[in-house]
Amino acid sequence: MTYGRSGVILLRLIAALPDGGPEAAIQHFAHRRQRRSFTLVVTVTLNTAVDKTYTIPAFTLDRVHRPTDWRIVPGGKGINVSRVLRTLGLDTLALGFAGGHNGGYIREGLVAEGIPHELVSTREESRVCIT
Repeated sequence: MTYGRSGVILLRLIAALPDGGPEAAIQHFAHRRQRRSFTLVVTVTLNTAVDKTYTIPAFTLDRVHRPTDWRIVPGGKGINVSRVLRTLGLDTLALGFAGGHNGGYIREGLVAEGIPHELVSTREESRVCIT
């Protein structure tokens, strides 16, 4: 069987999961459910980020602007999907890669938001996105 580049990366991610891999993670969630049917949505974020959003009211050109508010949260497409699913009351597991100080911040943020996750540590620093 052959896998594309994304498939190989996903297989490496799954193999690197601690404590029994994805089966153990799925079982962890499954035993929490009393119903017979169980749905766990697993998201994969290959490029996690620290998302910084600054609010600038009345933005105009050729002026100095200072933000009046800001929000800093863990991000990346899969993490953002997990956040929405969690808000909707669905069970989710966020998988991905995270590294450096930013990776630690991403992990802490996911814990604070109550988003279950398994992130593989990398040597490189995770990215920061500013909006």
